[in-house]
Formats: sequence, structure tokens, C-alpha cells
Amino acid sequence: MIGAAHSNEKQAPPMPSVPSSTPPVVPPVPTVKDDSESDASKRQGSSPTRSRASTLSISEFAVDASPSKAAEEAKNNSSRLAELDKALAIALEEQKRLSSELDNLRNANNELRVRADDEAEQKRYWQKKHSTLQAEFDDLRERFVSRDQLWKSEWQKKSGDVLDERDELREKLHAAQKMGSSHEEEAVDLRRQLLDLKHSISTSTRMESQVTDQIFAQEMVTLNHEIQNWVVNNFRRTKSVDFSNLPSTLKEALGRTVPLYETLAGSAKLSIYQAMVMSHLMEVFNPKYFFGLPHDGPFGQLESIADHFRSMQASADAPSVEYSQWRSTTFELVRQSDDGDLADHTSFLTDQIVDDVDNILSDLTATESSSARLETLRSIVERAIAISRLFSVQRAEFSFELPCPSAVKEIEFDGALMEDINGEDATELERRAIQCATFPVVYKIGDERGENLHLRNVIIKAKVLCGETGTAV
Repeated sequence: MIGAAHSNEKQAPPMPSVPSSTPPVVPPVPTVKDDSESDASKRQGSSPTRSRASTLSISEFAVDASPSKAAEEAKNNSSRLAELDKALAIALEEQKRLSSELDNLRNANNELRVRADDEAEQKRYWQKKHSTLQAEFDDLRERFVSRDQLWKSEWQKKSGDVLDERDELREKLHAAQKMGSSHEEEAVDLRRQLLDLKHSISTSTRMESQVTDQIFAQEMVTLNHEIQNWVVNNFRRTKSVDFSNLPSTLKEALGRTVPLYETLAGSAKLSIYQAMVMSHLMEVFNPKYFFGLPHDGPFGQLESIADHFRSMQASADAPSVEYSQWRSTTFELVRQSDDGDLADHTSFLTDQIVDDVDNILSDLTATESSSARLETLRSIVERAIAISRLFSVQRAEFSFELPCPSAVKEIEFDGALMEDINGEDATELERRAIQCATFPVVYKIGDERGENLHLRNVIIKAKVLCGETGTAV
């Protein structure tokens, strides 16, 4: 449109000069098309001939028109030109703005292209890095799998060797235990033979049947070892007892022998069993005069006679040595006799003790009795009877006491009377409450001649199980 305007301006001819003498010829008023129509005709594709005709018409009109109309036309053209200039300036400004935006878009496009190139480069780098790491990972996994298989095979081989070695050691241990058990039995048998020999020598070199305190101590130690071995050999592998589910009769029996059985740990079960055995043997060691005396027969009146002499002894101003001698001599004769009533009654009492102990421990440990177990227990009871009778024929008197702590009767450890079954030092156990006793303390009253009955000495200490440090039963 702007170009068309300039073209029209260039095509407009200068106004011709008209002589003043010649009157002007008024041509017919041509039909003048405005610029918009011209532009529209141009847009519609007007032919060159038609354009030239329009130009000629304008020229003719310019020649023939009056000066006022020409001036008005010039003014209109000038105004039109100003508008076109203004439109041109706006268009140029818009072109400049669009050019600036185009430059910005080009710069942004360049930046995006650079960024895309960088990202593509980074992508290629990370793809390469990923490929490298993936290859390393695959290699490590391969090595791990191969090494795991290798280690697994080595571990299986070593574990097999260890299991074989364990089985071999277990067999050796079992063999050693059997050998140790046989050696222990042999040692006990040899110890018994030695004590019998010492007892024989002592009785043959001393008057009558008096025995030294050392021999009594050795005899009692041997008896304690026999009881301990019998309990360990027969009940070591039994399960710990659930005291809450025991029958009432069994609880009563336990309450009489080991009142604190519920407070003892499972590891102390053997101590409980040994304490129960010893509590039944206390009947053997605490007879009135002599264990096994029958109530009938030639020995049936001995207890009554001894009671009479003892009452005489108690009413006398001073203890009589003759009573001690009579008691020692009389019961020594009974001990060496082969009276049938004495043997039968002793056998009856022995069977009763063996049955009571075996039945209680069988119920407590849920085990079945065996002939070997009963035979060994019977030999222990018979040995205890023999030792008790040997004590009974001494001129000195002996007293046996098995400590029996309970919830209402606390007994503290006393190093002068007790020894810990676990071998702890006596000084560390002072003032600690004991939980049970597995062997009695033995007091000797008087001397070997039956004199000085005011003397009271401990010849054998009790074997006890102590509680934890700082705890009271």
C-alpha cells in the first residue's frame, strides 16, 4: 500500500501553466478514483492500460481543475502522505521489534542447540559409564557366584571334617568317661579296701573296737563319694524337674527332705537328689542306740536296759565311764553276732530305705528303676549301716546333724561346720544362706575312753549348697 502511494506520487505530472489571455477550457469532470480504490484495483490485478488511463484522467483533471480544488487535493495528498509515513514508521518499528524477537529466538535456539549437544554428550558419557559399570557388575557377580560356590564347597568339606572330628571326639570322650567311671569305681573299691585294712589294723592294735577319728572321716568321705557317684550315674541325663506339676504326695516328701526345692535352679537337681538320699540315710545314723535292733528275741530288751542305765548316768553326780564301757562292749557283741532276728530286721529296714529312695527318685525324674541301680543303692545303704554300727560301739558318743533350711528357718553358712559342695572358699561364703545339705555334720562327744563328755568336736563337716551372694533364702 505504501509502495502504491509513492508510485501515484511519482506518476502525478506537474500542473501545466495556462496563459492568462486564453480562457481556461473546462474539461469534463473525470471520475477520480481514490487511493483505496486504486489500491483495491491493484490488489485485484488491474491491467497497465487501465492504470495509464487513470493517470491521464487525473492529469487532465489537474490541468482543468480550479486552483482551489488542486490545493485541496494537494492538502489531501500531503495528509495522506503523512499518514503513510506514520504507518511506515510504525511498520518499521514493528519490523525492528520482530527482528529483535527473531534474534532472541535465534539466540535461544542456539542456546537450546548447545544445551542439546551438551546433554547428548552427557548422555553418551553416562551411557558409556553405565556400560562400563554394568560390565564390572557382571564380572563381579560372576566372580561372586564362582567364589560362593568355591566357599560353599570348602565350607561343606570343612563342616564335614568338623562333624567327623566332633563325632570322633565324642566317641573318645565317651570312652574316656567309661574309663574314668571304671577307674573311679576301682578307686572307690581300692579306697574301701584301704579303709578296711586300716580298720583291721586299728582294731587289732587297739583295745577292743575303738576307731580313730581319721578312719571315721575317711569312711564318711567314701560314703559321700559313693552316694554322689550313684546319683550322677543314674540321674545326670534326666530332664530338669517341673516342680509345679508334681503330685501332692511327692511335694510333701520333698518338703520334708529339701524344703527349698522350688528355689533351686535346674543345675542343682543332682544336689536335690543327693540330699534326698542322705535324708533317708539319717534314719541309719540316728538310731536310739544301735541300728537294726529287733523288738523281739534275745535283743528285744536291750534298748530298755540301756535306757535304764542312761537314766542312772544322768542322775549321777558325775558321768560314769563304766556306762560308756558297758554300752560299747554290749553293742560290739551285738554287732559281731549272727542272730537271725537281727539280720532279718536289718534286711527289712534296708529294703524299706532302698524302696523309699528309689520310688521317690523314679517319680521325681520320670525314670524306670533297674536291678543294677537297686543293687548299687542297697550296697550304699548297707555300708551306711556298717559305719553307723561302728559309731555306736565307740565309747565316745557321736551326733549326726543334716542342716535343713526352710522358708521360716534360714541357716547361714558356718565354715566351722560346713563345706561348700562347689569348692568355694569358706571366707567368701560367710553369712550366705544355704539352700540344702547333701551330707551331715558329725560331732564327737567325749574322748575315746568315754570320759570328758563336756567336749564336743566336729570330726566331719556338712556338705552344703549355698545361695547367691547377698541373697537370703
